[in-house]
Parts: sequence; C-alpha cells; structure tokens
Amino acid sequence: MPRAEPVGAIPVGGYRDVPYSDGLTAPLTAEDRKRRASVQSNDDHYTLDRGMVFEGRACHDAFFAVLYLLVLVAAFGTASASLTNADYTLEPPAELGCPELDASRDTGALHALLRRATPGVQSFDSFLESFKRKVPWVLPAVVGGAVAIGFVYLQLLRCFARPMVYISLGFFPAGFTAAGVAIISLPEDAVGGWDKQGRLTTMYILFALAAVYLLVLCCLRKRIEMTIRTLTTAGEALAQTAAVFLTCFGVFLVWLVLATATGTGMVVALFNGEWSAVEGAEGNVESCVYALDVTGSSTLAVCAFTFLWTSLLFTELRGFVVAGTIGHWYYHSTDASPPLKYPSLTACSLAFGKSFGSMCLGSLILAIIQVILFIIRAAREANRDSDNVGVKIVLCLLECCIQCIYEIVRIFTSFVTIVTSISGQSFVQSAKTVSAVCRRNGFEIVVVDSLASAVLSMGAFIFSLALATIPWIALVIIEPLDEEPLSDSYYAYTGGLCGAAFLVGMIVLGSFSGIVLNAASTLFICFVVDRDVQTHGTAYGNGEQQIVLATHVQVVHATFLETHPPKLDESQLIDSRQ
Repeated sequence: MPRAEPVGAIPVGGYRDVPYSDGLTAPLTAEDRKRRASVQSNDDHYTLDRGMVFEGRACHDAFFAVLYLLVLVAAFGTASASLTNADYTLEPPAELGCPELDASRDTGALHALLRRATPGVQSFDSFLESFKRKVPWVLPAVVGGAVAIGFVYLQLLRCFARPMVYISLGFFPAGFTAAGVAIISLPEDAVGGWDKQGRLTTMYILFALAAVYLLVLCCLRKRIEMTIRTLTTAGEALAQTAAVFLTCFGVFLVWLVLATATGTGMVVALFNGEWSAVEGAEGNVESCVYALDVTGSSTLAVCAFTFLWTSLLFTELRGFVVAGTIGHWYYHSTDASPPLKYPSLTACSLAFGKSFGSMCLGSLILAIIQVILFIIRAAREANRDSDNVGVKIVLCLLECCIQCIYEIVRIFTSFVTIVTSISGQSFVQSAKTVSAVCRRNGFEIVVVDSLASAVLSMGAFIFSLALATIPWIALVIIEPLDEEPLSDSYYAYTGGLCGAAFLVGMIVLGSFSGIVLNAASTLFICFVVDRDVQTHGTAYGNGEQQIVLATHVQVVHATFLETHPPKLDESQLIDSRQ
C-alpha cells in the first residue's frame, strides 16, 4: 500500500485527508468540513468523502416539511371538531324505537355491555382501585425493568454477541419443534377433540419448517458472522456515545405527545356517528345500526394517516440522530480540532431543522406503501366469504408483493437517512449514493440489516414476554383481591394488564433495538465507504486515495474486514492477478 500523503496535502478526491491519530494536523477549518462528505459523481458513481458535514448545510426538501405540518394541523382541526360534536353515550335516540340494550339507560350502551360481560368483579373501576391500592409499583417496575433490560442487553451484545445472536436465531426452530411436540403430546380432549392423524400432520409440518429454517441459517452462516461483528462494534460505539440515548428519549417523548394527540383524535372520531333503524319484515324495528358521520369519518381517516406518518417520521428522525452521533464518533472524535461537545444534540437540531424535509419525504414514501397495504387487506377481508377464488389469489399475491416492496424500501430508506445525516444532502442525492453503495456491495448490506433486525426484534420480544408476567405475579400470586375464589373477569382484567405490560416492553425495548440497529447500519456504511475509497478508483482518484484512520476506526475496520473483504472492480482483479 502506498505511503500516506504528507500532512495537510489535498488528495485527488478534493478534501483534506486528516491524520486522526498523530495529532499533527492543523485544526479543521469550516471550509474543510464543508468539503468532507460532499457527494461526488463520476458517470454512474456516487460516493461520499470521509467525514461529517456540520457547517454550511443547506435546507432540503422543505416542501415535504410544510406538507407534514399542514397534515398535522388538519388532524388537530378535525379532532377538535369531533371533540365538540362527540356523543359519548353511544345510545340510539328514543324516537327510533330501538330495542333496549340494557335496563339502565343512564350510563350508556358501552358501560352496560361492559357490566353485562363482566360478572365477578362488579366494575372495572373497582378493579383499578384495588390495583392502585395494593400493587401501585407494577407500572414503574415494568417501565424501569424495560429500561434496565435495554442497557443490560446492550452490554450483552458488546461482550456476548455470538451466543446472543445464535440464541435469538435459534428461537424460531426451537419454537416450531416445541409446538410440534406439544401438539402430539397433549391428550385429545385438551385440543378440542383434534384427531391424532391431523395432529401428526401438523407436527410433521412444524418439524419441516424448523428443518428448513435451520438449513437457511446454515446457508447464511457467513452473513451471521457479519451480523455478530456488526452488533459487537455497534455496542462498543454506543457505549462511548451513551448521551445519544437521552437525546433519542427526548425524540421519543415528542413522538409520544403527537401520537397521543392523534390517537385521541381517532378515539373521539368513533363517537361521532348516527343511528339508523333496521326494520323487519313486519315493519317493526329489529335493531339499530351505528355508523360514523362525515365528521367522524374524516377525523378518523386524517388522524390515522397522521399517526402512521408521524410514527414512521420519528423512526427516521431517531435514525438520523444516531447516525449523526455515531458518524461523529467514527470520523471526528479524535480530530486535532476539538470535536463537538454534544454531537447527539447537534444531530438532533439538524434532524428537526435543515434535514427535516428529507425525513418527511422518506417517511411519507413508507406511509403511502402502508396505506396501499391497508387497502389490499381491507379488500381481502371484504372478499373473505366470496366464491371468487381468483380474486382471493390475486389479492393474496398482491399483498405479499407489496409487503416485500415495503421491506426493501424500509431498509433502503434507513440507509438514505444515514447518508443524509452524514452528508447533509437532500433525500434524492443521498438515495443515489446509497444505490451506488448497494451496487458495489451487493446482497450483504440487506442481509446483514435483516439478520440484525431479526436478532434484536426477537430479543425485544422475549424480554417483553418476561415483563408481561409482572402484573400476573403481582395480582394473582402476591396481592390478589380479598374475594375467594377469584372470578373469571378478574383473570381477564389481569390478562389485559399483562398485555399492556407486553406492549410497554416492546415499545421501550424496541426503541433500544432500533438505536442499536441504527448504530450498526451507520458503522457499516462508514466502513464500506472507507473500503470503497481504496478499491474503486473511478470515483476516488484512481484508487490512490490514502486515508489515515484513528485507532478506534482501525478497530472497526479490523473487525469488519474479517468478514467483509474488499470489493474490487474487474480491472483491479486483473491487476492483482498479474
């Protein structure tokens, strides 16, 4: 490998290559930082220079930022109108002559139905009162436990990534096998009279699925090794940039406020409707039908779309913050010039500032695909009882295709967010860069992202199941109500709290998993960019570009190069053979 250029020299690539570790280079100027990470193009090549752009960023894709704000204002406006016109009793007018839903009409149909369906514990209010009096520590225990598990899980990824990955990936075949054994082992009356032959067939199918899954894992063993290296390195990077968790928590709180507002709008919309009588053959009123009016329908549609877009947007914003923080750690944490004191806050200000429109565009694309999926699923549900088999097959295939497209676009958009965070370019320019990176590095980027996502999601799922047992232990084993025996409705209410605890666990642990995945993807993008600097000459000064890496970056490269050898052009392969 040729010797590095002298300190302060400007290589062909058009930016100052700063030796990070020797500390001899003069501090970076604003112009240097503007040049670093600028997008270069050479025919069909789009690449990134090394480094982060902080100063001189332009505001991109502002139209989509304005569009999101207008949609948000429309959601709040329609929700306010629904709130004013809502009828929370949900009772039909007396003049319709509808059959009585309950003898008591003063509390509303929903409350009456709830009381009729829940004998045992007299009301949900009494259950909540007992809950608050006896075990008020359950909710803090679930939230605190989820946060503690998140940090413990991060440390486990740093130190024991290999067993964590294989345990998580092995959960599926183990689950299939265990389900098959359980089905054939249970007595016939315990499975609703299911005959033995049917259970044997189901067991064989589950065993076959487990075998196929194991075969796929064997074929992907090299990619699994890449995933292990990626998650280990991400855990190390996050341990040294722990402030990003606090910043992401702030982003989460903003999402929580907006999600609560739009979710409340959807709930309120359900109480904006009209009753109509359904007459029988003899002209008498057999029943009454409740349907949303124009206000309720429009509020539900607008708030639901806003909720979806907001959730996807804040996922992208979190990825932007993590990418900016990890990118700063990768490139600039040992610059001769002082690094940023709070890189996560700088990345957050850029995410909600000059790059907000780009994040809105990326999330809007995902939201539109989700709406299309919703329409297809609604069509499948409407045709569930249809005799037209062809329509059912077409809708099923269409849903599968759109779902695959969504996953590909989701992964692609996450990488575009990383490049946008590092370079400060628009969404389209960053998409061109990611397309070039994917062409040069092929299948491994998508597979590593998918495997890492599967591992982290499975870990979040398993630990969330453990958290879901806390309310059951508290309310059934430790502090049950005074009544004996406990009623069925008591168990039902407790099960509902377990479901809520599981949901809280998935949200908290899913956020931790998302941060780890964003960090891993960022490090991988930075790595392949550095690798491309030295192996793709047409985009980087004929392959003579020299980079001097900081010690912690050398560790990242050494880790990844064990499983990610350089991707050489055909001409470079010929030269190496000669």
